[in-house]
Amino acid sequence: TGREVSHSYVSPGTYTVSFGAVTNYNAPPARSATVNANQTTNITGSYTIQNGTLTVNTTPVAGSVTVDGVLRGTSPQNVSLCPGTHTVSFGGVANYTTPANQSPTIISGVTTPINGVYTPTTGTISGTLFNDANGNGIIDTGEAGTNQTSDGQVYALISAGGSYAGSLSANGTYSF
Repeated sequence: TGREVSHSYVSPGTYTVSFGAVTNYNAPPARSATVNANQTTNITGSYTIQNGTLTVNTTPVAGSVTVDGVLRGTSPQNVSLCPGTHTVSFGGVANYTTPANQSPTIISGVTTPINGVYTPTTGTISGTLFNDANGNGIIDTGEAGTNQTSDGQVYALISAGGSYAGSLSANGTYSF
């Protein structure tokens, strides 16, 4: 709400009216006022709340950022917000678990940083790793199971039921 200030017995003439500082608000610009004899001159100045800044980053990938239900784009984002608590949510990224929503509190004139951490999703691979000397994808006599690779060898991974699941090259790369 506004506050009215009045000055009586001001001599006629032109004056500059300045507005003082108020914590967490931006003062209106100075205004020129002309005072005429036996008349009232009204000057109005509107203070605006001083926003804070929310800085949103995501790691290890760039995800979309939504603040208070409004999509702001892909991180990083700097958003000017009024003071108070806000809700930040993150969009999905393939092969990553989406970070939980966050509720940062914004303070006038202050930058508040937050970080959304995406976690890579993982799968499970299981079976028996063996040196597939003849490359047929079946454990034959003399093709023992192993837990290590060596250069130049062909390895195969089979499921517990005996089905062929793929191969592992000497550099540790699976192919299916």
